[in-house]
Amino acid sequence: MDTDSAVAIADDVRAGRCRAADTCDESLGRIERLDPTLNALLETTHEPYGLETLENSPTRKRTHGEVQGPYGMIKNFAIGALALRTRTINSLCGPVLCLIAVGIAGCPLLMPDLLAELLAPPQPSPKPAPPACQEIGRTFTAQGFASVTVICGGVFGSDPRKLNDRSEVIGDLHVDRSGFLIADGMVIDLGDLNPTGINDAGLIAGSFTVPQRIAPAATTSHFDRPAVYEDGEQTQLPAFPGGEIGRALAINNAGTLVGWAVNGPPVFALPFPSQGRHIPAMWHRVEGQWQITTLDGLPDDPYSWADAIALNEREQVLVRGLDGQSTGSFLWETGVLTELPTLGGAWTEARDINDAGQVVGQTSNGQLEETPTSDRLRPEDRSQVRRAFLWQDGVISDLGTLGGQSSQAIAINNLGQVIGQADTPEFGFFSEFASYAIDRPFLWQEGVMVDLNDLVPPDAGVTITVVVDINDVGQILAWARFVETDESAIVLVDLPD
Repeated sequence: MDTDSAVAIADDVRAGRCRAADTCDESLGRIERLDPTLNALLETTHEPYGLETLENSPTRKRTHGEVQGPYGMIKNFAIGALALRTRTINSLCGPVLCLIAVGIAGCPLLMPDLLAELLAPPQPSPKPAPPACQEIGRTFTAQGFASVTVICGGVFGSDPRKLNDRSEVIGDLHVDRSGFLIADGMVIDLGDLNPTGINDAGLIAGSFTVPQRIAPAATTSHFDRPAVYEDGEQTQLPAFPGGEIGRALAINNAGTLVGWAVNGPPVFALPFPSQGRHIPAMWHRVEGQWQITTLDGLPDDPYSWADAIALNEREQVLVRGLDGQSTGSFLWETGVLTELPTLGGAWTEARDINDAGQVVGQTSNGQLEETPTSDRLRPEDRSQVRRAFLWQDGVISDLGTLGGQSSQAIAINNLGQVIGQADTPEFGFFSEFASYAIDRPFLWQEGVMVDLNDLVPPDAGVTITVVVDINDVGQILAWARFVETDESAIVLVDLPD
């Protein structure tokens, strides 16, 4: 086969013109005939048809992360095997890997779609549109009650994350993983940024993902890069020497960020590539340049997998996972590490900290939940009772529930107001064999827990379902449901004086 014929066939495959006409066997035959000439082509003047195409292919980006389970694993392996074969056609390794992939995944999985994917020139990914918020500004209010204001209605699959004192909200869309900022009644598209924290100056902490080839599998996986968003610009933050992977998870008003990073490149492992060891990280801006540091005094355990998840203005940092699991929570301050206690159980999960050093979260108390169907489960299959807690100066306190068994605290502000979710005495049923406790959002202040919906005007026609964050001016970021339409919206709840 001459060069012009090989290029013509490649163009046909890329354009999809041969998919309808070619059977599976015919496609395989075309590839067998095409390979010798295409191999020479790849090594000379037609590099865009080669292996580099795989890394930048929008189809490849879309496939990874969405196709999960055994099918996704087989397909990713097949892609890598076929790409490797293209590069090493004259060696034994490439054909063997391809034959294995074909045998496992089947011809329809590989041909002709994967060939077209391998040969396709890179195309820019379409930029996702910002969410189409509806009913912005709609308010439910009454004298003596909290007011509820819609900041984004009619958006399904969105995930509001954090709220600052200027009523600015960050979050992301599950549908296409695009970040958004809601400010001054407008929705601002943050593109591929996954936002996780925002301060009162509008600086946003987060991360973005990039494809990266992992040897020796010749497959591409997506890994996080820490980032900060400021004045419309996204800047990648430095990681530890030897690596680029990490995430910024929180930011204070001084502009200090915390999160995690790794100190080496990703590692090939089965069934999934490993990002490497998570190390708690802190970022400061020094003379206009971002610098990364570790948290002094942490144990040098090569098996630990720890994240710095929150901090206050005193740079007290919450760290999770130093015990080699994801169940331990610690308070770090200038090199001193304090393990947070439980209420008698096996684990504690810290969630937030205020400037007074008060920590909230959830912890187990050593008991098992009792439900209408719990007698049908083995003890090891039953859920543990978890309780919302407040920790300060070495003392942990149980915040209680709304009449049920379990609760969790989600956030605390500098006024000492705590929000979270708590079980009621009511239960719902998945089936006659499975039941669950019905929970409600709560506000805890001055030792008293109340159902947040008791503070909403009773005839407002809106029900607060899930709380997300609380700021220092007494606003709560939450999800709400309209009673008449059963639709959901992101709302701000302004607490009464």
